[in-house]
Amino acid sequence: MKRILVGIVSLWYSLLFAQIPLLDSAALAKQPWVDNLKEALKNPEKVYKLTLSANKLTHLPPEIGKLTALQQLNLSYNELSTLPAEISQLKNLQAIILTGNRFTEFPTQLYSLRKLQLISLSENSLTQIPIEIGVLSELEWLGLGDNQLTELPENIGVLTKLKRLNIANNQLKTLPKSIENLTYLKELSATGNQFTEIPKEVFKLKNLQVLSFAHNQIKEIPDDIANLKSLVKLYLFENQIYEINTAVCKLKKLQVLSLSNNQIKKIPEEIGELTDLTWLGLNHNQCNYIPKSIGKLTKLDKLYLHNNLIYEVPVEISKLTQLTKINISKNRISTLPMEISYLKKLREFYIYDNPILPAQINYLKAVMPKCKIDDEP
Repeated sequence: MKRILVGIVSLWYSLLFAQIPLLDSAALAKQPWVDNLKEALKNPEKVYKLTLSANKLTHLPPEIGKLTALQQLNLSYNELSTLPAEISQLKNLQAIILTGNRFTEFPTQLYSLRKLQLISLSENSLTQIPIEIGVLSELEWLGLGDNQLTELPENIGVLTKLKRLNIANNQLKTLPKSIENLTYLKELSATGNQFTEIPKEVFKLKNLQVLSFAHNQIKEIPDDIANLKSLVKLYLFENQIYEINTAVCKLKKLQVLSLSNNQIKKIPEEIGELTDLTWLGLNHNQCNYIPKSIGKLTKLDKLYLHNNLIYEVPVEISKLTQLTKINISKNRISTLPMEISYLKKLREFYIYDNPILPAQINYLKAVMPKCKIDDEP
């Protein structure tokens, strides 16, 4: 009888902690989000997605560990500073969102969740990331923005499946050399740190599509930027850049280029080589000239050149037939090419704070009735 009881207990134990199969992404997408823990605990083995966001939680009940089928957990915008040990029982967990809480340390309980693909700890008060993060080898998305980090662990490069890394709005000055091993990385946001240059390791990330080092203290764009041939979006606004390196113009897939709020004095003729551009931001610089080659940017949808020293708009701008918005306000422009009226898709045209003759403005307003022409600040 004793052996039978032991066998029954062993069977019960194994069934209780048996691994529940993962749902694939398509099946998971069809599952509803449960937003009440008590409701979730009524049928724990069938709860795959749980959100307890913005509930003013100061602690997470240990019963969370009973939701062993859980694959996605949203705990954002609460008042959590720790996680219960029981969370380590969620062996199927693939995504955990802890954005906007009160964590001062990386939760150690996450190290046992080896299926995690997404961790967001943005908007907390983290001061360091321990080297143990390297055990989370399945990570594809890591959000560490808006913390107080001064460095990243040297071994972050072992997270070779990482596709998106957000380290914006911290206090970083450098990146570890191993960052160059993140060859699958597609998006890197390092906005709002203390970088004085783009770390050379970044230029080895050949699959990078989105790169942001905006709002730093960067003075120049190095030649190696040309290595990032997959780049689609480049954000370098609010730095101290004084020149557009023509190496940027070799990024043939580039669609968005934001260099506003720098100290750039010249737009190079080579800008016309970026024929896939749809968004160009060069406002708040010291440019005095728009090159004629801008007429080659025939996919351009939005053009921002306000707050510069520009004195003339070339007639070639009329070739940008996809434009819906132009801002050339606060420059020194005294005349506009009437061919601008050819831009039939233009809906917003900001020209205020320029010495343009009223007659020209009135003519454009008459022939472009669908376009809002703003000549007053």
